[in-house]
Amino acid sequence: LAKIKISKKYFIIALSIFIFSYIGMLLSMYLPYLNIGEISYKLDSWNSFPVVLMAITLFYIVRCLFENNNYSDKKNSLISTIASTTFGIYLIHTVFNYKLYKLSIMQSIFEFNSIIAIIVLDLIVFIVCMIIIYVLRKIPFIKRFL
Repeated sequence: LAKIKISKKYFIIALSIFIFSYIGMLLSMYLPYLNIGEISYKLDSWNSFPVVLMAITLFYIVRCLFENNNYSDKKNSLISTIASTTFGIYLIHTVFNYKLYKLSIMQSIFEFNSIIAIIVLDLIVFIVCMIIIYVLRKIPFIKRFL
């Protein structure tokens, strides 16, 4: 993926795929929630096609937005961390998604507004997984796999 050239056309395609995959993921979780009151994770696993598409396109989107731009060292470091952890996040996110959903605070947010709750849940999972993968990437042997 790092060798694919950066172009506006590819960026728009990647962004469109990411948005449609994310909407599909939200609907796959939200619609069953309306019917049975519990989130369905049928399409949210590491081998799910929408998740694979989101992982690939997120890497490319981050790369397009921030590669070859002059940002401060802190911003470049954060961007580099996000880009380098996306694959690891893709690998472990399912476990944390389920665990965080079961927390009482998340249940309260779901009772308040389930659409907002799903987005909040996704953001929290992304951040938690990013921190875990960042720490795991400090171990030389594990870094080769993540």
